Amino acid sequence: MVERILEQKKAIVSYASDHDLPALLTKNQWGLLEKLVALLQPFESVTKQISSADASLADVIPVVTALQVTLERHDNDAGVQTMKSVLLQDIKKRFSGMLDEPLYVVATAVDPLYRMRLFSAEQQQQVLSMLIAEVQQQCETRDVASPAAKRPRLDNSPHTGIDNVLDELLGVSADQPSSPAQAPPTGDVSEQVRLFMLQPNIPRQQLATSWWRDNAALSPDVAAVAQ
Repeated sequence: MVERILEQKKAIVSYASDHDLPALLTKNQWGLLEKLVALLQPFESVTKQISSADASLADVIPVVTALQVTLERHDNDAGVQTMKSVLLQDIKKRFSGMLDEPLYVVATAVDPLYRMRLFSAEQQQQVLSMLIAEVQQQCETRDVASPAAKRPRLDNSPHTGIDNVLDELLGVSADQPSSPAQAPPTGDVSEQVRLFMLQPNIPRQQLATSWWRDNAALSPDVAAVAQ
């Protein structure tokens, strides 16, 4: 609604002037509305991404992290700093246990787009333990050489500020080559995880399913978890 009001700013100001309305937003108030829209825009982007039909569990930790980083920055936020601070604290509280949930952690770790890039050095050992435990559990009950085909992600939405933050955090360029890894497969779970983690991350414009299709033989039991 606020964004719509800003779009109609000229018409509102013109109407108020022609009809001598008793009250009208000041220049400072218009500026605050613009900053409010800019502040809430990342939330809209994240909501659309996580709510899309092709959303993945692997995206939860990355988008929450990117949202926190965005709110921690102080770019043209005079007048909305208090609101930004409250939103940041609420997000940290709401998602405080996110990294203790194996479902989210493992999904992020087995995505060739993310792997360990968004986890701190202190968190990485815990993440590896969760991943190895999950892979061991999977290989005890399944014998999958490659992941089943999934519906590819269709990302036709325009690049937003939250996307820019994610690109910055991941540090992978769109023109970086992503060729199939050349390494002998092994039955040892820890070695499969190690080989997977040694591979370069793929750019966000590429599909994780395509990477796993080409590289499932490298770490077949990790691929089984990724599917």
